[in-house]
Amino acid sequence: MTTLSILIPHYNAPHAFAQSLRSIEAQTWSGSREIILVDDGSKKEHLDKLEKICGLSCEQIQLIRLNENRGRPYARNVLLDAASGKYTAWLDAGDEWYPTKIEEQIAALYRARFLNFERDVWCTSHYDWQWTGAKKRLRKQKVDGDQVTNILVGTLASYLWTVLAPTQSFKDVGYFDVELPRLQDLDFFLRFLSKGGMLILPQTKEPLAIYHKSDIGKDGTQVLKCFKRVFDKHAALLMARSRRFRRNRGYHMHMHAARFTNNNNNLLLTALYLGHSALRNPIAFTRHFVKTRGTL
Repeated sequence: MTTLSILIPHYNAPHAFAQSLRSIEAQTWSGSREIILVDDGSKKEHLDKLEKICGLSCEQIQLIRLNENRGRPYARNVLLDAASGKYTAWLDAGDEWYPTKIEEQIAALYRARFLNFERDVWCTSHYDWQWTGAKKRLRKQKVDGDQVTNILVGTLASYLWTVLAPTQSFKDVGYFDVELPRLQDLDFFLRFLSKGGMLILPQTKEPLAIYHKSDIGKDGTQVLKCFKRVFDKHAALLMARSRRFRRNRGYHMHMHAARFTNNNNNLLLTALYLGHSALRNPIAFTRHFVKTRGTL
């Protein structure tokens, strides 16, 4: 039985996948592993390049080809069904793991099992965040305290490529929401925590992955709709918190959408979403623009 399944969705980005693959090949952990790669209906020239990259790798790669583009949540559901290892880790094409990621997280899960944790456990990690053309910045994960609150305020990031966990625990959460082209990670993490799950960190305080970030070509209105869907689905979690907390989530989701529309030069929608943000929390809105000197 394979010890670790590494799940990667792909769409028209073979060079990004090659970057991720190199980070897998550089892992210090030497256990049994497989890469399951779902191509989500890429164009033929991209698929040809992808197949060539897979053929040149020494990793065990299972390539599943979808005939049409169905979106990342659907591709992830195919990956979830295909995962057969005792443990599973996720990686998005273009993002990278640092060499000790698997080793550190497997060790953390072994320690958790030795301590007889009664809850399902996912091991996350600190990570680097790098905007295109900018220096990378360390992002620390806060796992102490109320993890649902930490997820909703952003001190605990809901990114699947940061976590490694028993495969069955991912399957127990269920399928990804195909109506969420964005933010399906957030929904998935909240569902895990709602079922009594818990996130832990490995012993190292160093980042174990890097996220290469760009807003170019991303739809701010789509992001806003996805935020609303996630918050509607998890209304009970929000209602258990204060009115101020809920209002601030509305402020942040509109600021998030405004950042996307601004970075894609849609000034009208940017102004609209900024107006909604200002109405929900005028003090935070003013502080933000004073601190950033007028930038999003």
